[in-house]
Amino acid sequence: MFEDASEQDILSHFQLLAQLMPHMYDLTQLNPERMSNTLLDVIKEKYAEYRKNHKVYPSLDTLIYFKLVSNLYSTSDFRHPVATPTYIFMQHILSRARIRTRQDIAMGLFLVNIAMEFGSRSKRLLPAVFNFLLGILHMVIPKRQTEDQYDIVPPFERDGPFSKLLAIPATKESQALEPQQLQAADLVTHTFTLDFKVRAVDATLRLIKNIFEELVGEHIGACYLANPFLPLLERLPLKHYPEHVQEHHAAAKSALQQVSAQKMKRLAPADKKPKALRLLEPRFEVVYDDKRRPKMSKQKEERAKLLHKIKREKKGAIREIRRDTAFVQDLKLKQQIQR
Repeated sequence: MFEDASEQDILSHFQLLAQLMPHMYDLTQLNPERMSNTLLDVIKEKYAEYRKNHKVYPSLDTLIYFKLVSNLYSTSDFRHPVATPTYIFMQHILSRARIRTRQDIAMGLFLVNIAMEFGSRSKRLLPAVFNFLLGILHMVIPKRQTEDQYDIVPPFERDGPFSKLLAIPATKESQALEPQQLQAADLVTHTFTLDFKVRAVDATLRLIKNIFEELVGEHIGACYLANPFLPLLERLPLKHYPEHVQEHHAAAKSALQQVSAQKMKRLAPADKKPKALRLLEPRFEVVYDDKRRPKMSKQKEERAKLLHKIKREKKGAIREIRRDTAFVQDLKLKQQIQR
């Protein structure tokens, strides 16, 4: 359905998927093992197709399967039979597929959103997510020969025509654009427009703010993740962008500065030795036969032993008398029979 989608029907496909999602969840709960194995086989098949040309983004239906996994299964588990392979698949796409068209950027941002859904509870994020957002910011900055160039990790390029795909001209047209979200048609469109470039930058800034405020802000060492973003944000030509983009830029920069200012605590031994636990002397009982008895004086204890002995002897005597009586009766019965 999504593999051959066009700009005219892509939105209706997403609306249909949203309506089918509750029913798909119910089907998954009816037979979890079989449904999980089926979806995992599809993910493996898509990954095998992607490996044939790992520098190109997969088809849109592959990304839809990622969305299904995030909605149908638990993504907070340390290891999940379906979610974990999907998570690794997303890491490979973001770290290997090249950015060449508008569709590639839209798919990458779509994957970043799905990765945020995966890590919303576990507070884990893919390393490729940060590299992708850094690459998008680098593509926004106009490149000049005299300026210092930043070290950008592949699949992004440091210079050349593909290093400034999102750079906008210095015109007033971009400043008059209204705030808009990324659209479903961006996932099937290849040509760049001024409107898309502004929306992509706006979405990237909002993603950066949400990631560092909600997901990684409390992690130890988060400052090392935030530091590379600050120089790129300083280089953005904000005067060419509308007001809402500038507001999101300020919010993202504030979140990054707050995380970047966090200091890591050094490991140090404890100031004082821990207080030893109080040890109690064990209490031993002289006789323990798995029966708890109240404490008695020595005389009462002797008397209780004698009573117990008398009771035991009495039982033995009664048992012997019964045996003798039974023997006498048997003997008399035999004598009567012989007569």
